[in-house]
Amino acid sequence: MEPPQLSWIANFIWGVADDVLRDLYVRGKYRDVVLPMTVLRRLDAVLEPTKQAVIERKARLDAAGIVNQDLALRQAARREFYNTSRFTLRDLRARKSQQQLRADFEAWLDGFSPNVQEIIANFEFRNQIPKLVKADALGTLIEKFLDPAINLSPDPVLNGDGSAQLPGLDNHGAGTIFEELVRRFNEENNEEAGEHWTPRDVVKLMAHLIFLPIADRIESGTYLLYDGACGTGGMLTVAEETLQRLAREHGKEDGEVALEPERPADAPGVARHRQALGLQIGDQARHVLDRAGIEAEAREAARAGRRRARLVGQLAELGPT
Repeated sequence: MEPPQLSWIANFIWGVADDVLRDLYVRGKYRDVVLPMTVLRRLDAVLEPTKQAVIERKARLDAAGIVNQDLALRQAARREFYNTSRFTLRDLRARKSQQQLRADFEAWLDGFSPNVQEIIANFEFRNQIPKLVKADALGTLIEKFLDPAINLSPDPVLNGDGSAQLPGLDNHGAGTIFEELVRRFNEENNEEAGEHWTPRDVVKLMAHLIFLPIADRIESGTYLLYDGACGTGGMLTVAEETLQRLAREHGKEDGEVALEPERPADAPGVARHRQALGLQIGDQARHVLDRAGIEAEAREAARAGRRRARLVGQLAELGPT
């Protein structure tokens, strides 16, 4: 998707706040609703093609009395996350009452896999539902995010003749939109956008500085990408993409991603939100770790002889674990 289209989607989502949340929230609190809804709609769109398969797999697992269902459900979803509720977001548009809408919306939220539940909890999004329902705004909010003018799915929207009406939104584009929304909300709150976001051109330059000098020495195996000042996780995503591209060009294998936050109480949540957009979990398994997890990964990497790439603020260095 081209930059003008990404900007248009970001502008549309930004406008949702004024259309739905004005007089209900102060402007500084718009992000408490818009950011989680953006993430959840993206996840919902990604999962739509395999929704029925997940529901059927869930029913068979329940009938067989199988308790540990996570792996089987991820396989049915063909993703690292899933939703076992009987609803998609589209199913929630027509409800006779706000109370029925609330019940079904909460059931939809509850159906997400444990890794997504952590994201929802980090957003504290469930705290917003009573306020949205009381103001009769939840249904309108859902309608806005289902507007046919925007496509948050990775698959294109097709015309009757098979041509693309709207292009699909890939992981890179989804991250760009999310980071733009974070930047705007930070500016609204008189916060520095750089606390969570570094311009993508700068990130690409940093990734090239790390990997191009040693491109011919990349070995098959697993690399750990470490960011000691992690905000939205954009540095890790671009660095990962660069490493994977160079690995493929040299006939080698790619590896894993690990994040270490700058602020443990805040940054892990932001990075996991970005992860949920399909930037690091989606087509392949990826994981975001807290400090203890990264220390464990580092010890394991040392035993396995893996190498570790490190991004720290505006500096970059590459060395053995």
